[in-house]
Amino acid sequence: KTYLDRSERGDSNPSTKNTVLVPVILSYLHYVVLPQRQLRTANFTLKSIVKVMFHSGACIPARLISRHRSLYQVCGCLTVLVFVILTLVSSFQRYPLARGEPKLAKAAIAKKETLMTKQLRVPKRTNCTSIPGYRSFDISPVRSPLILADILIQLTEGKYYFEIGTRNGDHIDCIRRFARSAQAAEIDKAYCNVLRQRQINVFCKDFTKMSSAKLPSNFHRADVFFWWAMKSTSQNDIWLAAIKNKLGDVENRRGKIAVLAFDHNWPDDLQSLAHMRETHCGKETIVPFMEGSGFRQQGYFSIVRFPLVLNATNCSLSGY
Repeated sequence: KTYLDRSERGDSNPSTKNTVLVPVILSYLHYVVLPQRQLRTANFTLKSIVKVMFHSGACIPARLISRHRSLYQVCGCLTVLVFVILTLVSSFQRYPLARGEPKLAKAAIAKKETLMTKQLRVPKRTNCTSIPGYRSFDISPVRSPLILADILIQLTEGKYYFEIGTRNGDHIDCIRRFARSAQAAEIDKAYCNVLRQRQINVFCKDFTKMSSAKLPSNFHRADVFFWWAMKSTSQNDIWLAAIKNKLGDVENRRGKIAVLAFDHNWPDDLQSLAHMRETHCGKETIVPFMEGSGFRQQGYFSIVRFPLVLNATNCSLSGY
């Protein structure tokens, strides 16, 4: 009666709504297996039904075996006991879990999120220029749009970052303020001098020609590699293969990614984009940009993530 009254007046308590059927079912069973007069004098609550059940004598072993009790009463008692046990278990386990499901779901999503599956937000403008002490040396198309640094920060925050072919270092100078550690590889000595003046950690050698043992520790620790190749149709494949080769075993590459940039205004980049995306199973994010009104200073760039561990048979991400 208590449960039914609360349900009729629209009680919003989820426990009431979910348990209102339990006493109804138990009451029906008791009407079948117990004398009707016993239930007529009891309130229709779980506590009172259990009390009636135990005080009725139906569950006392001495009376269960009595010849005055029929077999159907014994079976009915056992049925009610099973229902009571299941009800109590569900009351203590189901509802707390139900209330915690959203938090558990969010935790599971956060745990499974990786550098490949992370959803990237594309800002309308770069935030790098608003950082105190930051200054951009170049503009597009000498370097890729600065807004790409805002995308890379989402992938590199708190992680190791390695940039290949950085020129004057506009991107890495912004990203290094958020990454755990950042280092650039640059073969042009003039650019290397500028990078040192900007206090940017730079490796001034061709990494493709160095043995794995002679590469800096940041190369081996890097979670994210990034480049925008000048000769994309040839360099992209070579550099990606070189990174995988120098990192060595699969376990040393698991969870790491290479991020490549492609200019939609440049035919070679579009050709390489189609090839790399299909061959290496890349995940593409298209970024609009505007850095001026001149040649290739506005339009679209693709920033594509490639896993360094790949199951080429079905193009699925292994280890992600």
